Amino acid sequence: MKKNYLIFVTLILISFNSLAQTYVFQFRPWESREWGYMNINGEIIIEPQHRKCYDFSERGLALVYYSRRNHYDIINLNNEVLDVEPEKFIVKEGFGYGAQGYSSGMLAIRIKTRWGAIDKDGKVIVPVKYDFISKFIDGFATARLKDEFYVIDSLGNEIQINENDIIKISKFFEDRSLFTTKKELMGFINSQGEVVIPAKYKKVGYFNAGVAWARDVDGKIGFINKNGEWIIEPKFLAVKDFDPASQLAKARVDKFWGYINKKGEWVIEPKFLAVRDFDPVSQIAKARVNETWGYINKKGEIRYVENMKKIYDYSEGLAMAVTLDVLFGFLDENQNWIIRPQFEAARDFKNGYAAAKLDGKWGIIDKSGKWVIEPKYSGIKDVVKVSKQ
Repeated sequence: MKKNYLIFVTLILISFNSLAQTYVFQFRPWESREWGYMNINGEIIIEPQHRKCYDFSERGLALVYYSRRNHYDIINLNNEVLDVEPEKFIVKEGFGYGAQGYSSGMLAIRIKTRWGAIDKDGKVIVPVKYDFISKFIDGFATARLKDEFYVIDSLGNEIQINENDIIKISKFFEDRSLFTTKKELMGFINSQGEVVIPAKYKKVGYFNAGVAWARDVDGKIGFINKNGEWIIEPKFLAVKDFDPASQLAKARVDKFWGYINKKGEWVIEPKFLAVRDFDPVSQIAKARVNETWGYINKKGEIRYVENMKKIYDYSEGLAMAVTLDVLFGFLDENQNWIIRPQFEAARDFKNGYAAAKLDGKWGIIDKSGKWVIEPKYSGIKDVVKVSKQ
């Protein structure tokens, strides 16, 4: 009886979760300049009315921007405008990525020259008084007011950082925020504002799965743990973060790149002029030898795709490629056409769907190449998964 009850509850929860989520994308009707929102069933959920708007967050909130008034609103899936305490505010703009929306349930806002943050209900939680505020990660952000630096939590509490030499501070990753001193050395603080790794590196990266790359004063790069101890001695000229899916990091000696594990051992020998991350689904990465890009597996074996104008990274198990006659299609993990080249343009797969262009108009395809949304729009952006809460 107890086992049957648990199965029943599990099925109810699965059903509830599936109902509580939807897939949404931005679309622009043919010969229109206004964007709206549609779900993957082709139902318009917000009529086209915005010249500039952004993807919905997972929690179902999106930013829309009015250029004439230099003003943002926050809307939900019902196109209801969130009642925000400040009547007019500006948000952070990422370099080439547009407006930075909600993160960790908080949105950093600017009024005139001062920064603060609001919650998902539009209430000011962090007073708008700082010269700078970072993005919230796991409930914490950093901030600067004149020459003082602070850690701020999502309740608006602040902790002053007692390190007089700081001139710059970053956002948090895994309870570590990197800071820079007047001597241009870098170290880390924790979310309590304590210096946990003294400033002794020429440059450092963000922590990822407990590991961060660091450049020593001699210019060589290795990897440290959260206590600042070298787990891979500095011996590389350049590296990238460890990839959570493959558990490998790109590293360079001389002019060649390869991949190392967390012991610092070469898993794929350095023999490539450029390399990219492994796709977690296909376990394939793009790499370059001489002037030609190809695809490598986890053994470092490279395979070229002949007669291609351009190949792209794998995303969700498929790689977009462009033929010499400029038609877009998608390759599987064996570099065979899973969706034959037929489109005038396309975007990578996101959440199982990709935007594609045919006869000058955009629609959406699934991973079999079938049209889920017929191509009849001036523009379509990525499909995002949104909670209906």
